[in-house]
Amino acid sequence: MVYFCHMRQIISFLIVVILISSCNSYNKLMTEGQELYGAKMFTQSYLKYEQAYGMKKTTSALIAMRQAAEEIVRERYDLPIRMKASQEDFDGAFSLLSEMDQFIRERHHLELKEPIGLRDWLGQMLVQAVDQWYSQAQKKVLDGDYDGAMDLVTRILKYAPQKKEATYLYNICRILPAYELGKKAEGQGRLRDAIEQYDFILDLDPVFKDVSERRKKVIEKGRVRIAYVQVNSQKVDDKKEKEFGAVMCQELLKMDNPFFSLIDRENTEKLLEEQRMSMTGLMDEGKVIEAGKLVGAEYILLGEVLDAYDDQKHYDSGEGRGYLGRTKDSKKVRFQYWKEVYKCQLRMRFTLLNSETGETVHTFIEDAILDDVLNWATCTGDCSRIFPGNWRWELLDSDQDVVDADGYFELQEKFNNKPTTDRLKTLILGNAEHVGGKLTNEIEAVLEYKLVP
Repeated sequence: MVYFCHMRQIISFLIVVILISSCNSYNKLMTEGQELYGAKMFTQSYLKYEQAYGMKKTTSALIAMRQAAEEIVRERYDLPIRMKASQEDFDGAFSLLSEMDQFIRERHHLELKEPIGLRDWLGQMLVQAVDQWYSQAQKKVLDGDYDGAMDLVTRILKYAPQKKEATYLYNICRILPAYELGKKAEGQGRLRDAIEQYDFILDLDPVFKDVSERRKKVIEKGRVRIAYVQVNSQKVDDKKEKEFGAVMCQELLKMDNPFFSLIDRENTEKLLEEQRMSMTGLMDEGKVIEAGKLVGAEYILLGEVLDAYDDQKHYDSGEGRGYLGRTKDSKKVRFQYWKEVYKCQLRMRFTLLNSETGETVHTFIEDAILDDVLNWATCTGDCSRIFPGNWRWELLDSDQDVVDADGYFELQEKFNNKPTTDRLKTLILGNAEHVGGKLTNEIEAVLEYKLVP
């Protein structure tokens, strides 16, 4: 009994010692925090108060923490934000503002408030700066300093993207240099460069000054009028030859070149027919040139078929076996596999003649080969019920018999994929389009490097 009383006294003594020690530590931290606060070392002061509050959650420690945190906000954020904004460093100012918001959120238990009027003041400073930048940008545009104006306008749009005047000024900074370059290129006869600049301007402002009219004049000045003439060839019948000629014209019309103009093919052919010209491989080029002049063509593009070949072969690919159902209990059936092999080849020579001088400007040969294979199948009766498979004897079952249920749709596709009379014709025209595409690329290059400066 005496022992337990003695132990109780010891424990009580230790508790008192701990409480006194804790109280002394708390008081010490609060005192150190006050000294640091008086020395304007607010961050260190805040940390001392925070430690003290961790020991004893007293109102005095909480108030001291709040006061130190408010001074940190003022010293670390309020004053630097105002300084940076005054120096037009709004990136830095808004970055600090974001940090301050986070600092306050993380200490929500202190109920901190951001400096009164700071955000409104920063907004007013930005408005003043944007107006000043806009005035400076306008002056630079008038002085011809488009790069300097662009820098200012870019800064404006970063902070005030809704400012429509700045957006217009931004486009002006791009348009005016292009306008000067376009006029300079036009004056020097560099027509393609002039069109490039004018097209750039019109994408930004379709009604800017006289750009549309200038563009029309430049195109008219550099326009290359070409008449396409299909030369009769013994290599292919007249109907197919006309189809090839029509395909070449269709491909030429796809050219995205403002200077290229294809003379109406029907008018050209009608004029040639009126002159009763016999267009053969040994044609009278003088008459062709004369016809070109009459239809207003500066150049004549002659297309001659050197070789045209197309073929369709039919092959027996063997017997197929299957079932009228997806199980081996179904009726066994036979069907037939077939293969169609198509081949198209077209080789054409093109000659570009100057209708004024009769000179051959360019001559080249283009060709294309197209192969295609069609695998198909036929059966007797309702083919849609047939599943592919294999069996050894028609009247007896075998362990080797099998139904390929997964191959059903592939087989059905073969039953439905029968050759048509138009398939070869479609391939022939597709092959001609391939030649026409090569022709278009070649004419584009001729226009760029020989005909249009």
